[in-house]
Amino acid sequence: MPLGFSVSHLDATSAARRGRVTTAHGAIETPAFMTVGTRATVTGIEPHDLRAAGAQILLGNTYHLMLRPGLETFRRVGGIHAFMGWNGPILTDSGGYQIFSLPGDRVITEKGAKFRAYTDNREHLLSPENSIEMQTAIGSDIMVRRPSSGHWVRHPKSYRAPSRREADFGLACRVFPSNHFVRRFHRRVLSLAFPNCLGFDHFPFGWTL
Repeated sequence: MPLGFSVSHLDATSAARRGRVTTAHGAIETPAFMTVGTRATVTGIEPHDLRAAGAQILLGNTYHLMLRPGLETFRRVGGIHAFMGWNGPILTDSGGYQIFSLPGDRVITEKGAKFRAYTDNREHLLSPENSIEMQTAIGSDIMVRRPSSGHWVRHPKSYRAPSRREADFGLACRVFPSNHFVRRFHRRVLSLAFPNCLGFDHFPFGWTL
């Protein structure tokens, strides 16, 4: 089921608005707080308690989920909803931030990011294609593609290279392009310019849904 979005209310005195995102597992009224279930669980809280508390959507992390429990487990059980007993919407982050936070243990190339797993010290490659393969096995309602590490945060002169790599990854994946890791507003605008020409329907911008 394709994602849908509609505006339900516009504030007369500002740019504020309320909206509704529709997914295969239900609707999300925005603005929304996204409950973090990084490893397919919200620690210490059962799914029915999350619903009772007003949770509309959960966030899982592709980096952690690909390492444990792994792609084959999700394929075997039929995805993350069955695995964790949650029947509402789920967004999966690409895992890019976790790759970015391991500067001594990862290498960024045009093919993706090579890194060593904290679980077993084996080498893995997280590419645009296998990030989406993993998220497809997970069965998330909203998939965010893997960004290119963001080393330009500390080295502005190298910004254009990863920005182009971002666009290439977007063409490979055709899912939510991400616009985070960029601290300066004008660079965020620049990083949106080319992907915007590719016809994406949605953009995570600074992780505000």
